[in-house]
Formats: sequence, C-alpha cells, structure tokens
Amino acid sequence: MNFFDWLKNHFQDSPRQVTGAIIGFVCALIFIVIGFWNFILIIFITLLGLAVGRLAENNWDISSLFRGASARRDRDDG
Repeated sequence: MNFFDWLKNHFQDSPRQVTGAIIGFVCALIFIVIGFWNFILIIFITLLGLAVGRLAENNWDISSLFRGASARRDRDDG
C-alpha cells in the first residue's frame, strides 16, 4: 500500500481530520513564507471580515457576534 492509497482510505474514514491536517499544513507554509507578523495580520483581517459578514447577515445586530452557531441554525430551521 503506497501513501496515496493510505491517504484515500484514511480520508474516507475521517475526512475532518485530513481536512484539518491540510489546513494546518497550508497555514504553516504561509507562516514560514511570509513571517509571523504578516501571518497574524492576515488572521486578524480574516476574522474582521467574518465579523462584518456575520453582522450583515443578521441585519447589523451586534449581539449576533456573540451568539453561537447553534442559535443561527435554530433561526434558520424555524
């Protein structure tokens, strides 16, 4: 069994673990290439964009930033 067969079998068994590992690997490469402070800046700007997007989805209700994802799912189901 070669590496790619093992990866394919493992991905079918636990896709979230493999996805998390790939995301971690990409983040590590970016961190090495651009440096610590630029990496932190990218993370900060991404989180800021996430917050603005969440506010826009919830009619600019600031309390939506502090509610969990389960509260949003409950609202969408009803």
